[in-house]
Amino acid sequence: MFPTGRDIEYMAEIRRSRRREADHYRMMKLTKNSPLQLKLQVFLGRLGQDLQKRLEENSETAVGTLPAAKLGESS
Repeated sequence: MFPTGRDIEYMAEIRRSRRREADHYRMMKLTKNSPLQLKLQVFLGRLGQDLQKRLEENSETAVGTLPAAKLGESS
C-alpha cells in the first residue's frame, strides 16, 4: 500500500512541527546560563568592581606624586 497525497502532506507537517520544536529547544538551551556560567559572571563582576575601586583609589593618590624628571622619560 502506497501513501496517498494526504499522508505525505501529514507526515511532512509532523516533521516541520518537530523541527520547529527542536529549534526552539536548542535556542532556549543556548540562552540559558549554566550554574558554572552564572558563578563565573558573578566572579568576573566582582573582580571588575574591585579593579575599578583600586584604579580610582590609585588615581586619587597618584596625582602629583611623580617627580618632574620621571614625567619626561617615556621610552
